[in-house]
Amino acid sequence: MKTIYATLCLLLCAPVMSQSLPVNDEGMVVYEAVGDAPGTDRELYDRCLAWFGEHFTNARVVIKEKDEEMLKITAKPKFMLQVKEKKGVNTDVGFIIYDFKLWFRDGKYRYKIDYIHLEYIKYYGIEEWMKPDHEDSANNPQKLTNIDKYFQELIGSLHQGMQPKVKKKSEDEW
Repeated sequence: MKTIYATLCLLLCAPVMSQSLPVNDEGMVVYEAVGDAPGTDRELYDRCLAWFGEHFTNARVVIKEKDEEMLKITAKPKFMLQVKEKKGVNTDVGFIIYDFKLWFRDGKYRYKIDYIHLEYIKYYGIEEWMKPDHEDSANNPQKLTNIDKYFQELIGSLHQGMQPKVKKKSEDEW
């Protein structure tokens, strides 16, 4: 009975333990996709700038380039990565910095998140945490899971922000 229970636990926990991040051909973690949203390329560009203002506390510092001719936004945000220690206390790992680029066409927008790394004296990509022989391999799955969760929430927020705002009708309009 214990063997069946242990096997069942392993099968159910395997997807969590084998956390996989999107890795490109060069071995770098990259989140990228094309999304659909109604509007012209300029409307989507302006909508995205508004989303940056709502999502990031200091969007002017985060956005590094606003190319109005090419309709491209380049940003370099960062967030604090934390892991939960054995005693249940959250401990800061450090700031995770990443490149965030967006392009716009009529009815479509494209984003690319890459060069995800720990704020450090030299470039320290999160790909290092994917190596099984890394010095902090016990905490690495938790770090990578937290990073992936952050980016999934960011992308979800972006998708919502790229949709046109629904104007509320008053009771008198029907």
